[in-house]
Amino acid sequence: MTTGAIAFVALLENRLIAAQGVATTQQAETIAEQFENSGNIVPPDVADGEVQVFRDGVLIGSSEHDSPLDAVPIEPRTPGADPVRGTWDDDPAVIVAATADIAGVAHLVVVAQEIDDLVIFEGAVGALLVATVPVVSALVAALVWGVVGRALGPVERIRHDVEAIESDDLSQRVSGGGAEDEISRLAETMNRMLERLDLAQRDQRRFVSDASHELRSPIASLRQHAQIALAHPGSTDLGTLAAVVDAESSRLTQLVESLLDLARIDEGRMRNQQVDLDDVVLAEAARQRSISTITVDTGGVTAARISGDPLLLARAVRNLADNARRHASGTMALSCFPEGSDIVVRVDDDGAGIDEADRSRVFERFVRLDDARSRDAGGAGLGLAIVAGAARAHGGTASVECSPQGGARFEMRLPQ
Repeated sequence: MTTGAIAFVALLENRLIAAQGVATTQQAETIAEQFENSGNIVPPDVADGEVQVFRDGVLIGSSEHDSPLDAVPIEPRTPGADPVRGTWDDDPAVIVAATADIAGVAHLVVVAQEIDDLVIFEGAVGALLVATVPVVSALVAALVWGVVGRALGPVERIRHDVEAIESDDLSQRVSGGGAEDEISRLAETMNRMLERLDLAQRDQRRFVSDASHELRSPIASLRQHAQIALAHPGSTDLGTLAAVVDAESSRLTQLVESLLDLARIDEGRMRNQQVDLDDVVLAEAARQRSISTITVDTGGVTAARISGDPLLLARAVRNLADNARRHASGTMALSCFPEGSDIVVRVDDDGAGIDEADRSRVFERFVRLDDARSRDAGGAGLGLAIVAGAARAHGGTASVECSPQGGARFEMRLPQ
């Protein structure tokens, strides 16, 4: 602000001198014109100034002094140029010149006009600015400080609340005040972010706990049979022990593969290529026929191609088929067909179906609807979670409803 005041004073001085220069120039030109018309070279008296006439650089007439003015111009002032500043009677003055042609001889008419009043006015303005600028600056600074402090106060409160939230307890929330403004919306956004982080942390902890529990069961079984074989060699034979090791290691392999698939889905690490889903479904139907006596109907399979991860899509179709086989009474049906802008993969069975109250959580991780069934029959509760995750990763959805065959109908709907 001080720099602006200095610039204003300088500009004011320049404008005032320029205006006085224009007026003095007009005055000099008028006197020169009078000399030309009358032929009488008698410099007139001017208020607060002086007129001098030069011929060939020699002073031949003056209204006040016998000696030339200081800073006498050697030529007339060019329009738009800054006037010459000098002194007249020891006071600051503007000095300009005009030419007069008298009897064929060129004369230079010089007019000096005192600008003492302008200097006084300029000094008064400068003194006023010097006195007021610090006060105004202080007032503006105080006002800005108060306004900014009041505006940033809620932000600081939100920052303090967020800083106080510990990483192991994300249930706390920040206060945003009651006003419907940007600060309140910021607090709401922070709370939604904290809620998502809290939910993700709870899911992660539950996932680790459930995974540890699932891994502990086959490992404990393997260890138990190994200890019995070591302590009582005659109580078991190599074939029995090998069968137990094979079954439990198979469970471990399936669980680890499922966990890796879920990690790939969570991290978004997927390949993207053209996949013929009808071929995937038909290959899975052939596998189901080879490992069970369940009747597998593939009459609803038609040509369908999408862009996605072939391994993840094949795993999702296999999980749906394995789930249907475990719960079917004697028949399951696999379908694949285009519908609008989507590709639909549908698996029906004639089993007991799923209660409507359980359909919303059947795709959650480590969820078993029948807690009484054995882990060998029911798996770890990750198969349908992989189906839902694969569908989401490809921009689609997974759902379950009643099947016309009387059991459950699982459906993956994927965009083409």
